[in-house]
Amino acid sequence: MRVSVLAACLLAALSLAATGQEGLGEQNCRATTAIVATAMDARRAGQPPAAVKKRLSEGPEAMASAYLPTVGPLVDWVFGLAPEMLTMQVAAQFETQCLAYKP
Repeated sequence: MRVSVLAACLLAALSLAATGQEGLGEQNCRATTAIVATAMDARRAGQPPAAVKKRLSEGPEAMASAYLPTVGPLVDWVFGLAPEMLTMQVAAQFETQCLAYKP
């Protein structure tokens, strides 16, 4: 339940990126889920949030420019999760909620 509430709050904030669309769209959800999954992997590997944000914002692993504003909030969200929540199941739930979101 905690993940659902947090993800819903994040999705509402990220809906600004979906201007003119109904819902957030499959491409947007794939991109933001990739950020979440990458941040989870990095956190489990012991990388600090600043390094993850930089990796996803600059260089060869950078997200498309449309998603750069979402990198910071999503990485912060992942680093705020309890350790037992760092699973691909949580990333999958994030994507499911993203795809189901209707503003």
